[in-house]
Amino acid sequence: MRQETKFLGSYQQLRKFISTKKIERHHESRIVNSIYYDNKDFESFIDSEEGLVPRRKYRLRWYGDTFIDRNKINGQFEIKSTLDTFRKKELHQIKKMKEIDFFDYIKKLNPKMNSLIPVVSVHYEREYFINSDGVRFTLDSKIKFKRITKNHESFLIKIFNNSILEVKNDISIDIDIVAKNFYHRRVRNSKYCEAVRSFFEDLYVPY
Repeated sequence: MRQETKFLGSYQQLRKFISTKKIERHHESRIVNSIYYDNKDFESFIDSEEGLVPRRKYRLRWYGDTFIDRNKINGQFEIKSTLDTFRKKELHQIKKMKEIDFFDYIKKLNPKMNSLIPVVSVHYEREYFINSDGVRFTLDSKIKFKRITKNHESFLIKIFNNSILEVKNDISIDIDIVAKNFYHRRVRNSKYCEAVRSFFEDLYVPY
């Protein structure tokens, strides 16, 4: 089983941390794009903010500089589930699907997804690294958020000023050793939640 730990800082700070480790590039960097879906009550957002389990996030992900074409939706629809002791991801490939057919498709996956609508999108550049113990590192920079209409059209853009380093390691490897002298930058970060907060400042989150 793997665990994921995130660290927040400037690109220079996070890149300097990587340079102090015996890490090499895993493969070429790429642009990552995700559209996140929620219901009108923002249940996925609120569950994540409160740290409830089980909880789920729904997103459509694709790579590269091109953006979604509503008449030819291509990408990977992902259902990310967080349970008590582990996380899992369910993947569904979407190829040249019309928008109306896409929504019909995700409704058939689970009746509870009948009320899902696109809320925000997140875009960033991701770099990939790995060390000799198989610990993987991803560094996300140039992060920006967009408001999305129910028809997948974007109409507002905001820039996230920090970068995010994510360390993915087997639970048998002590993360304290991997991230020695850097643990103070550990965060519980969700790009989806950051995007929602940036656009919906008055959204009430009960505690």
